Amino acid sequence: MVVCGRKGMIHLMEWITFGIAVAGFLMSLATWILTFLSQRKNIGIRIIECKSDDEITLCFVHIENKSRLPIAITRIVLLSGENEVDCVPFPTWVLDDTRRSGKEIISRKSYYSMQMPIAISALGAVSGYVLFQSDQRMLPDDAKLLNLKVYTNRGLTKIWSIPL
Repeated sequence: MVVCGRKGMIHLMEWITFGIAVAGFLMSLATWILTFLSQRKNIGIRIIECKSDDEITLCFVHIENKSRLPIAITRIVLLSGENEVDCVPFPTWVLDDTRRSGKEIISRKSYYSMQMPIAISALGAVSGYVLFQSDQRMLPDDAKLLNLKVYTNRGLTKIWSIPL
């Protein structure tokens, strides 16, 4: 059995208190970092299909919210050289799909572009058509990348360069 004087016992108690304080600080810091990483704006965008004509560009996109907080896409802008073209913010007819058996129509489905703002729940995803209209051609025929600016209710996320 080791016998310490009063001074040695107080010194040991100070080290134990210091150790508990450091452990509490490290656990608090880890919780703060984990909360920040899980609740920051973190979205992913994939272009499934993209068609461009003289006056319109139509893209079928998949947008994924990787954050634990809901988010809303308020604006999507197509960067075309020096021009910035906003997507059409209201649902617009973009395509019809008709299935036939001979002359008989079995089913008919109309597709519309997505309406802004696009609300995405926490850890959720949405897919749909995004329509860009302009009075000039927006994408060259040999384009390999599509540059988009995506604005959310939490500010501009970033400029996306998405392969076509």
